[in-house]
Amino acid sequence: MADPVASMEGNQMRLAGEVAVVTGSTKGMEKAIAERFATEGAKVVLTGRTATLGREVETSIRRHGGEAVFVCMDQSREDDVRAAMSTAVSTYGKLTILVNNAAPTEWTVGPGAIDGTIVGVSTEGWNTTIVATLYGPFWACKYAMTEMAKSGGGAVVNISSIGALLGNNGTAAYSAAKSAMLALTRSAAVEGAADKIRANCIVPGAVPIPGRTDALLADPTYRDALLSLQLTGLGEPADIANAALFLASQEAKVITGITMPVDGGATCKMPLPAMTNEYWAEPAAAE
Repeated sequence: MADPVASMEGNQMRLAGEVAVVTGSTKGMEKAIAERFATEGAKVVLTGRTATLGREVETSIRRHGGEAVFVCMDQSREDDVRAAMSTAVSTYGKLTILVNNAAPTEWTVGPGAIDGTIVGVSTEGWNTTIVATLYGPFWACKYAMTEMAKSGGGAVVNISSIGALLGNNGTAAYSAAKSAMLALTRSAAVEGAADKIRANCIVPGAVPIPGRTDALLADPTYRDALLSLQLTGLGEPADIANAALFLASQEAKVITGITMPVDGGATCKMPLPAMTNEYWAEPAAAE
């Protein structure tokens, strides 16, 4: 597969003239989205909590002919979110695309998790997760849509999670926040229409991230379970980037308010084996 930032020249430039803020864009799906947008001509504002990672992505995009600037942003702080949106305008003159993808997954799973079951999660853990995972995207929509209206319109692409559609054990706050993003998206679509702002939501399925999910996928039981759910096999960050690009571009100019699963078919299949005839007994004959 080609390097997503191998060439910034000779493309159709589907986002030429656009200015995009991609939150949490220092790694994984978020990084892939930022890189893909840059290859398509967008000027990209990168955000994240780790400056060294952000600068690396910024440098990589610029080295390959794209335009990007990194802003250190903690999505759980409203002032940080507002400042990131303002940076797009002060640096590039406008803001026309928002990809809302940042979420502190290390708070959800792993040794530092503060999320949990409904019974087990603390109120503090619940509130902290909700602020970062739901308030952050709300603030980003609020301040980005204000700037988009001044620019004559724009596109919001929210990134939710398959946990918004399917129940999971131990991520009550995260799942609730990601589910709320579906409703937030519909509200943004309705409220933004008068200002020519579209809003849509992507629901990713299982997307392994090198270095973050290696141990999980090394467990054959877990990996086989994922593969049995996803009809097309596991996704890649580039798959989410492709979907985000489409929804942000003029190719989707009449699409707004939708929830788009990019999940390999996981949400369309019951987690059961095929029920062949051998499972069905003939009814007993009437006496």
